Amino acid sequence: MRRRAPAARLRVLVLAGSLVSVGVLPGASPTHAVAATCAPLTGSYQPDFLPSPHAMTISADSLTADSLGTDQGVTIALAGYDASGVCLKTKINHYTFVSLTGVTNLQLTTTDGSGAYTLGLSSASSSMQLGAQGVTTDFWGNITQVCVPWLHLIIITCASNPPPNDTALVDGASSFFNVSSTVKDFKATVYGIRSYATGTTPPPDPVQIPAATLTVTSP
Repeated sequence: MRRRAPAARLRVLVLAGSLVSVGVLPGASPTHAVAATCAPLTGSYQPDFLPSPHAMTISADSLTADSLGTDQGVTIALAGYDASGVCLKTKINHYTFVSLTGVTNLQLTTTDGSGAYTLGLSSASSSMQLGAQGVTTDFWGNITQVCVPWLHLIIITCASNPPPNDTALVDGASSFFNVSSTVKDFKATVYGIRSYATGTTPPPDPVQIPAATLTVTSP
């Protein structure tokens, strides 16, 4: 099933991404079902909510990250149980960024345990922006594929098939200092996302998706 929506309705992407991250798509186990016995872990890099155990995959052909930072090896609690009835936990990375600009062909894919749901977003103007100055976004997961163009100027470039994977370099560098760079062939597994204003002045609209088309695909 495929539906297309005009640009005026594309804010649904942000809402849908949030719903996906906490597992409230049709058929998913609702977070409140395990909230009585499972609780978020405490710590500097922990989410204050229980993400769904069904991670989503986020991909983009290209994007420019502003101030990407990484905390590696963070254990978080999830909204679910294992076969023994123990609350689920997973060790992943905690990332922060100010904004993602120039995002092209963004896709979010999740599963509720019975089927996959994909949100595809493309902008004819190639000026899609997620985040803004005055806003910080956290996400918990792992970057699994990314290519930094200026590292591959000859022979094997980001246009190669398959493209080079600079995940270890990006994770390592952004663990020591915030990184700002344009990247290609981005893919990440994400359990939870949270954005918040960092100052007292209301930030500009953090979601700018001009001349864009949203496609929803479900089983």
